[in-house]
Amino acid sequence: MTAKPHLPALNRICAFPIVDGVGVRSVVPARMRFTATLAHFAQRLLGYPLIGIGLLIIAIAAWHSMAPQELVIASGPEGGYFHTTALRYRALLAERGIKARVLPEENTLLGLVEVNKLDSHVDMAFVAQRADAHTYPNVRSLGVITDEPLFVFRRTQTPRFSRLADIKGMRIALGPRDSGSYQLATEVLRAYGVTEDNAVFHTRGLGESVEALRKGEVDVAFILQPLEQPIVAELATTPGLELVDVIDARATSRVLGAGRNMGVVRIPQGIFDLRRNLPATDLTLPTEAVSVVVKANMDPGVLHHLLEVMQQVHGVSNLDREAGSYPRSVGGQLPLHPIAESFHRAGLPFLYRHLPFAAANGIFQLFLLVLPLTILGPVLSFLGVPSPLWFYKETKYRLWLVELRTMLRMHALHGMLTGRQQRRLTALRQLLDQQALGLERCRQAAKLLPP
Repeated sequence: MTAKPHLPALNRICAFPIVDGVGVRSVVPARMRFTATLAHFAQRLLGYPLIGIGLLIIAIAAWHSMAPQELVIASGPEGGYFHTTALRYRALLAERGIKARVLPEENTLLGLVEVNKLDSHVDMAFVAQRADAHTYPNVRSLGVITDEPLFVFRRTQTPRFSRLADIKGMRIALGPRDSGSYQLATEVLRAYGVTEDNAVFHTRGLGESVEALRKGEVDVAFILQPLEQPIVAELATTPGLELVDVIDARATSRVLGAGRNMGVVRIPQGIFDLRRNLPATDLTLPTEAVSVVVKANMDPGVLHHLLEVMQQVHGVSNLDREAGSYPRSVGGQLPLHPIAESFHRAGLPFLYRHLPFAAANGIFQLFLLVLPLTILGPVLSFLGVPSPLWFYKETKYRLWLVELRTMLRMHALHGMLTGRQQRRLTALRQLLDQQALGLERCRQAAKLLPP
């Protein structure tokens, strides 16, 4: 049997006293075996840290990208353009495996406010009113989807007019407060000197305003809707109602265009009814751009789906536009989302064009997770923080030391090692020899360089 090592020397190596007394042989070996086994197991786990972390990140990204997504859309009043567009989005998103919920809202400004709230469940809304990035810092635009004319309808029993300054004293339906229609109409009327002091303003929803105009409860109604919206053609062809030509629409859009995206549209003669020639002449109306807005931190995969749906819905020709005119990246009032900017410039990214959306989004999410690490690593290295590889090596060496100390204690108590410990010791010696060989080669290479 091999002689036991000198205990004081062993204490210095192991950094704790070795007890060589009677009654400890049956207790210490089990504890030492557990310590050695635990160290060996931890070392084996540590042997593939980068692979394990990488697989974990990929799994999390893939799970997140393939998890069921629900998009909450704040739309306008039922029957209006925002609501009908949201319903079309919902149907097309459902075909792509994304559930969308549409929340009708008379006051369209509230949808923008909800999207801006970090704790709100509303993800998307439509904007056709004055808005700025300072007031809504958590909102990004996906582009302009149409330009809505501000239609002015009057009852034929009222005096005919072409300048809005002439409607003082009349009953005017403007839409709900905090809606785009109300905001734009009141600003236009104020520019002509028409206020609540010299006219009667009715703040009703779209459906109520239309019904009030038909019944004669109001004399004039301002309707902010796209040309192709059915309610516009319905009103334009209703007996007793007439669409007004705003002759100074261009000047109006220039004067009120600061801080918003206004323009002018010409409505062709007969576009609503060729047989009855409605309208009887070409009309000029001011317009307001409509943008789709989302939360700034919306999931990239859902964004790409949504951008493709927008292209599918608005990229076709219509009464007031040619194919490819919308959606467009310019003309919105809020900052354009970086993903939307890339989409409008170059279409879908390579991954989303050639891979299933779930797989492409998983890789994209992984890229977003790894990118900060590639930036943070050099910064921490510059500040003197050791690299993760250094921590890995130090942990591995300390685990080796735990195993070797356990073997020393076992040898001190029994004068021998178990077969398993002997095999492990041979493996550790080979690893240590490889480390020593690598260091020696580095020393030799360093000596060849000039001092």
